[in-house]
Amino acid sequence: VKGALAVYITLIFFSYEFILGGLSGLKGSEFILSLIWHYIIPPALILDYLLYTKKKSIKFSHIGYWMIYPLCYSIFLSINGFIYHNNIYSFQNVEQLVLTRVLIY
Repeated sequence: VKGALAVYITLIFFSYEFILGGLSGLKGSEFILSLIWHYIIPPALILDYLLYTKKKSIKFSHIGYWMIYPLCYSIFLSINGFIYHNNIYSFQNVEQLVLTRVLIY
């Protein structure tokens, strides 16, 4: 479980840093919470994993299995947002992001 969590939090860290960081537009306490959740907790958890986890029981091939859940969750959110126009996350709004990308280019 700890290996899967390390993979998930690493995915969140890099996704937020390279894809979503400029899209948030958060201010005040929301900005501070986002900073903690996306920039402080991920490196702390990764460091904990590297320092305190026995890695003999974890294989590199497990990562593929661990990524099934985030992939299914992302597909579900995208379909749900497309059908019901109810996006939990702003970056899941496919229609808006496609239009924004088209207007930028």
